[in-house]
Amino acid sequence: MIVDVYAKPGELIQGVLPGNKRFLVSNKSSRFFKSRTEIGIGNLTKQETLNYKSQKTIELFWSSLPDKKQKVDISKLYFKQEGNIPVGKGLSSSSADVLGLLDALSRFYNTGYSTEQLYNLAASIEPTDPCLHTCNLLFNQDKGEITQALSSLPYQLIYFDSDENTLVDTIALSQLINYSESQQQEYERLCKQIICATADNDYESFNFCLNKSAEINQFFLQKKGFHVLQDFAIENKVGLFVAHSGTYMGLVIEPSRFKSLEAKAAEVIKKNWNTAIYTD
Repeated sequence: MIVDVYAKPGELIQGVLPGNKRFLVSNKSSRFFKSRTEIGIGNLTKQETLNYKSQKTIELFWSSLPDKKQKVDISKLYFKQEGNIPVGKGLSSSSADVLGLLDALSRFYNTGYSTEQLYNLAASIEPTDPCLHTCNLLFNQDKGEITQALSSLPYQLIYFDSDENTLVDTIALSQLINYSESQQQEYERLCKQIICATADNDYESFNFCLNKSAEINQFFLQKKGFHVLQDFAIENKVGLFVAHSGTYMGLVIEPSRFKSLEAKAAEVIKKNWNTAIYTD
């Protein structure tokens, strides 16, 4: 059984709603970064030592199964995980690994678990990203709950690592961030606005929401050269998104304008960051 789970390159919005309720609006999935999970029975040549979170995931899944006597004991399975999602960069590497294991195990044992049930299980390991969905979701990462699926608004991404030498501890960062009451109210407005913007195909309003969330994030995790990309986004009337707990950031561009802006954006990125550039 092989399952591929693709990374989320940052978030469109991420913050806290009134009452200290953490949330995010997920980005589309990356074509470049993924985690691959392989499981099966008894192939010891493929067995490998998994990281701590993956081991906890296997234990959690097995404890969730009813009627274990009727099933292949999980100790008889081999597990292998590999991928190219960089760690500590805000690309949901942990979520992709955990959800890949849960999805593969659910299929192997034919549990019938829904995607949201897998998110619920993943969230009991640590806050999770909705990597099993390719669309944009309003999502509670602490509970692994889908609050709302946003209307489909086509867009393309150009993104990059703004600081290759920095790694971010997502859990440690989340414990340090303390949003003010006014910021929580601002995020509540942004949530309502982006839901309306996607429903109305309103790119101007959509981009405003992304840019504002990225701007607020600068109070807690500054991106190297942020204002250069922010100025480009404002000048060219496109969206700016960031990995709110990482170092990646990029631009959101409506498809009809992407071809005309891609080279211009790439030139700015190469000049100021001199790093690999990805487009989705």
